[in-house]
Amino acid sequence: MVYINRGRRTGKTTALIIASYVTGYPIIVWNDLRAEQVLKLAKSMGYNDITVFTLFEVQKGKHFDFDKVFVDEALDIIELALANLLNADIVACTLSLPCYEPNENKEEV
Repeated sequence: MVYINRGRRTGKTTALIIASYVTGYPIIVWNDLRAEQVLKLAKSMGYNDITVFTLFEVQKGKHFDFDKVFVDEALDIIELALANLLNADIVACTLSLPCYEPNENKEEV
């Protein structure tokens, strides 16, 4: 899995939209409002043929038959999924994203 870890409004979702268009893999988002926003952005870019599912749709199995997906705003989805799974509000959590040192000459995603 590739982690796209950048600040707000730096093109993360745009990158997923382009990748979704090229590969045909759907984008998973956490709610209906975010799905509408992603589809509106994709349409403004000329990528009308992407598929976006909400986490709720995936949980319910709505037309979901993909073996590879892209996830937009994964932390929101993780929080919602864990809260539903545990049936509890999550007060705090830790997270370690794989990182690299700039002098390692690895290509940034």
